Order: sequence, then C-alpha cells, then structure tokens
Amino acid sequence: MKLDSGSEIRSALLVEHDKLLKRLGKWRAETTAYRWLNILLFMSCKTLVPTGALIVAANMISTVLDKPLFSNLISAALATFITFLASIEAMLNPGAKKRLAFNLNNELSSIENKLNIAKISSDNDDLQKKLIWADDEVKRLLNYYSDNGY
Repeated sequence: MKLDSGSEIRSALLVEHDKLLKRLGKWRAETTAYRWLNILLFMSCKTLVPTGALIVAANMISTVLDKPLFSNLISAALATFITFLASIEAMLNPGAKKRLAFNLNNELSSIENKLNIAKISSDNDDLQKKLIWADDEVKRLLNYYSDNGY
C-alpha cells in the first residue's frame, strides 16, 4: 500500500502505534496477573509448609506421650498436603517466576513509554523506526521469558 501525503503516512503509523500499545497493554495485564498468582503461591508455600511441618511434628511428639493433638488420619492428611505444597514449590519455583514477571512488566512499560514519547516528538521516519524496534523488542522479550519459564 503506497501512501501519498505526509498526513496519511502519519495516520497509518499512528494506527500501528495504537495496535502495538494495545498488545503491550494486554501483555502487561497478563504479567501482572501471573506475578500476583506466583506471589500468592510463593507466600502460601513459605508460610504453610513450615507451619504444617511444625504441627505434624508437634502431633508426633504428643502421640509418643499418649496425648495426640489430633488423629493419625488428620496428621497423615496434613503431612501429605505439606509434602504436596513443598513439591509444588520445588517444581514451579514461584519466587523466580515472580521476579521474571516483574522484569517483563517493567520492560514492557519502558517500551510503552518510549513509544508514547516517540509519538509526540518524532517525525514519521523516526516513529516508523521506533515501531519496528518496539515490535522486535517485544518479540525478543516474549521469546526470552517463554524460554525461561514464563
């Protein structure tokens, strides 16, 4: 498609600018949700695993003294749940994924800010270069984070 006037070119570039900003906004919203999911999982594992292990250990000691805190079935269920949570934490590593999501969100925000500044202060050629750069940068970031567990 060949555009003739400078205003048509600018208009087409701004349409592409808006499309890219919508994609960035969508990815930022997803990284925020992913970050909070991993924060909740991380905090759950960091508080429930040691607390549950302490409760199971206290019940084992009280069972030896013939005064169990709760039944063996409840103790076994609690131990199984604690083991499951510890395994989930070890396999998924929510702490590292939380940091990855923070970094990705910051990078996407930076790209969005640079595009907004370019929209205001750049001529058509510079805006076109910034849009191409931003598209390549988003692709690179998403590939990097998908390779590293996002």
